Amino acid sequence: MNGYYTDLAIESGRVATGGEAPGVRVSRDENQGVTRVRVDVLDERGERETGRRKGTYSTLYSDVLDEGDPARSTLRDMLISELRPYLPPEDAPGGVLVLGLGNRQVTPDALGPRTADMVLGTRALLDSVGLSGLRRVMTAAPGVYGSTGIEAGEAVKGLVRELHPELIIAVDALCARDFTRIASTVQLSDSGIQPGSGVGNHRAELSRDSLGVPVLAIGVPMVVYAATIVRDVCDRFGWGTATQHCAQHGRDVSSERNAHYRTAAHESDSQHSADTPHEAHADERDDARTRQDAYNRVEVNAHNSASAQHCADSQREADAQRDADRLSDALDGLIVTPREIDSLIERSARLLSEAINLALHPSLSEEELRWLTI
Repeated sequence: MNGYYTDLAIESGRVATGGEAPGVRVSRDENQGVTRVRVDVLDERGERETGRRKGTYSTLYSDVLDEGDPARSTLRDMLISELRPYLPPEDAPGGVLVLGLGNRQVTPDALGPRTADMVLGTRALLDSVGLSGLRRVMTAAPGVYGSTGIEAGEAVKGLVRELHPELIIAVDALCARDFTRIASTVQLSDSGIQPGSGVGNHRAELSRDSLGVPVLAIGVPMVVYAATIVRDVCDRFGWGTATQHCAQHGRDVSSERNAHYRTAAHESDSQHSADTPHEAHADERDDARTRQDAYNRVEVNAHNSASAQHCADSQREADAQRDADRLSDALDGLIVTPREIDSLIERSARLLSEAINLALHPSLSEEELRWLTI
């Protein structure tokens, strides 16, 4: 794997460093400990810059999401406000299909299925009991190709053909570059999703183009590539730029030395021209030039010594970088997740399901929804 891999738009291209990029618009705001970053990929230039399809990517982040913490409630409410503009009318006949993507047998990949388990499906209630005030909602966890032999895209196409939903909400675990974003960041995107892309299992995408239905993707990072961690450490210690530093230092020394030579020679000529006629002081000028040449040779030796020492240091850093690259290549494909991933999955699934339920059924209270989804 070359470079860094991430599913998060805010960690892609120049967006990751806070720089401006063509075809990309970024806005930020903060509310009670929760940071929201909205990345709009506007055109093909933005797609090339970020490696993301054209669309809007809203990211909510808080470093404290424990149960009962005010920041958790704030993030949930902000996620609800992000969801609602995409929802069809409550009486829309097709309703909303909530998909839990991923493998429930593999803990870091179980976010989607666990979230779908806690989303209130109301199709049976509406058709059988005739309850009012509820939006038509269906849930499904199609599993993964390796377990079922069925592509998620194939299963979803069948569901769309039979159920005719107005909107699909797809929940999946993501891969981040920054380890601190695990279970603390939620990304919402209207450009669809490619199941399994976070761990290199690229399956058929789920999007409006492939399904004919708007697809709203919601994800939380649960893993980081080990090779990405190695490269971040290299960047932090500056190992990745050792060779460039050496070359640039050599250019700077050469430029400084040449400028000094030109200035010294010019000052010597100007002084003699102003004080006396040129012919009267030829011998004095020759002596001055001889002294200047001797001085220059001493200075050159000093500069060369400093440059050699700097390049030796940079060479050691370059050797360390090569070792880090070899280690990174050896770790390619190794994925890291926290040891408390079980509780992180449950906590994140509960957060997402609460936000989805409250957004889909605004007439129900939190207590009523909690009772209905036990």
